[in-house]
Amino acid sequence: MFQVPCATAMLATLCDKDMEIGPTMTIVLAALTTEYSHLVSLSPVQLLSGICHRLSRYQRKYCFNETFMAFDIVIAIVQEPCLLAMLRLAADCEEVPEQAIQIVSETVQTAGRHIRRVSRMEISCT
Repeated sequence: MFQVPCATAMLATLCDKDMEIGPTMTIVLAALTTEYSHLVSLSPVQLLSGICHRLSRYQRKYCFNETFMAFDIVIAIVQEPCLLAMLRLAADCEEVPEQAIQIVSETVQTAGRHIRRVSRMEISCT
């Protein structure tokens, strides 16, 4: 039974908005959220808020330089697991917080075609 306490400790970092985590750890935490959200002691709303905070940090910013393409790929790679984890968490919430809907809507405005499709699917399910 090491898995649930470990997942709880790791997901607590997701909910700590002051803690800086990188794109790889964000993806790992999004995956953990989808697998363990119903088993950990953190509420779906807390987890959803933590994912919203992380997703808002990975929104596309329009800039024109040679590193834009690589940065854009990193953004999409992080956005998709976050959006899918948010969709899973939204299913467990009695009411989806307005913050989550707002973050997804903002993501749709600046995202690429694939992420826009995933985001629209999430908005329609809420």
